[in-house]
Amino acid sequence: ARAGRLREEAERAVARLAPGQGELVADFVAPLAAAVYAGLLDVPEERRTEFATDLAAVAPAVDALLCPQTLAVTRRLEAGLLRLRELFGGRPHAEADLILAVAGARAAADLLGNALAALLHRPEEWERLRTEPGYAERVVAEVLRTEPPWRAYPLVALAPIEAAGERIDAGEAVTVVTAVTAMTAADRDPAGRAETESAGAAAPYARLLLEAARAQTEQALTALSARFPRVRPADGPVRERRAPVTRRLARLSARLGEEETR
Repeated sequence: ARAGRLREEAERAVARLAPGQGELVADFVAPLAAAVYAGLLDVPEERRTEFATDLAAVAPAVDALLCPQTLAVTRRLEAGLLRLRELFGGRPHAEADLILAVAGARAAADLLGNALAALLHRPEEWERLRTEPGYAERVVAEVLRTEPPWRAYPLVALAPIEAAGERIDAGEAVTVVTAVTAMTAADRDPAGRAETESAGAAAPYARLLLEAARAQTEQALTALSARFPRVRPADGPVRERRAPVTRRLARLSARLGEEETR
């Protein structure tokens, strides 16, 4: 329903990038996710800069479910959560909006970052993004299969269950780890389309969050490839420490435009 808005936000984010060496996480991925979710969650215009700052502060929230963060990070995370709770306070679905802001925006940023990290080393696929309508959808399906945004899902058993020969009682904490294997030629059809089933959507709530993430990533890849015919890695991707759930990117340097590859 919001495809038009997603397209506009992606094109605006791409327009802010200049040819040459750039940092895709800080200059493209994070601002786009913040702008998209500000629109999806009807954040007032005068609060959108603060909203983006708060999303950056709560970026470790999903990982903090499994991995304790440093004291400084935890304090920023708590302050960001309190400000977001205040922003959504009084709404009929305030808690749902808070979860979408924290976890939804994180999933959207991580999926786009993982897609870009993969495509930087595949110039032939970058060209297909520019020339084949709908190819972005195939790329996103493959990334969801091979590099899903979240690798682990911290859960709590609501009832007794037996899994893999182990008894799990109600109330016990369980972490489900997604097993992903590299794609081979057998995983593709003759047209080169990746299977669309996502190993990263193992948990029901992840499926819900991934719909917006998928749509945002498709629009972002289409807009970026349309403006920059050539995008190449400038350095290897750097991922955050203490991020066992998301393995979120800290930096992703790239050379944007034809001039930088001559």
